[in-house]
Amino acid sequence: MYRLTPRMQQILRQQLAKYHDLFSRGCSGTCLEEMIFQSIRLANDAQHYATWKRVGHDSEADICVTVNGETYPLDIKSGIVKGRYLKLSGPRLGRFEGDLEQITAYLNSRQPEVLSVSYRSVAEDRGVNRYQIIHVDATYFHDLNPTSWEQVRKRWEQTNQYGVISLLNPVMGWKLRWKVPEELVDMYGEFFV
Repeated sequence: MYRLTPRMQQILRQQLAKYHDLFSRGCSGTCLEEMIFQSIRLANDAQHYATWKRVGHDSEADICVTVNGETYPLDIKSGIVKGRYLKLSGPRLGRFEGDLEQITAYLNSRQPEVLSVSYRSVAEDRGVNRYQIIHVDATYFHDLNPTSWEQVRKRWEQTNQYGVISLLNPVMGWKLRWKVPEELVDMYGEFFV
């Protein structure tokens, strides 16, 4: 499991504070990718080497970090904690043209861990914004069965053995969303800007 060091978290917090000097709403996933990449790159207290492919939607991961010869593929998500779930937006899977077997095989083969930086406005009138760094192991997104998808209204749903709910929306280019039970996530690095 890859975790941002305290120095990387400090740099990320500073970057988010600058962001909120310009914008009042939460930071998007694409913007977070670059901020996290820069936080890893600028933290010279650790020998962590990151690579990032801007708008690399079809790449294996948003960011790959190498530490002591071991590589950690990471998908960066904004996410939101709501109820007992972390809600995440995944990739569009329209390239599989609705073939649930191919979609399932692809999802079961993906290796990136998810690094989510969830956002919530605490006191909008005072400009107080809460961010929480959340890690989800890649294993929790696996063990999907191509014959276990259930059609609910216009979307397809499946819950794996870990309780992670995968939702596919054909109307939105087969956009994938996840609901991850809170007990499966590792929350650390809460801060306010």
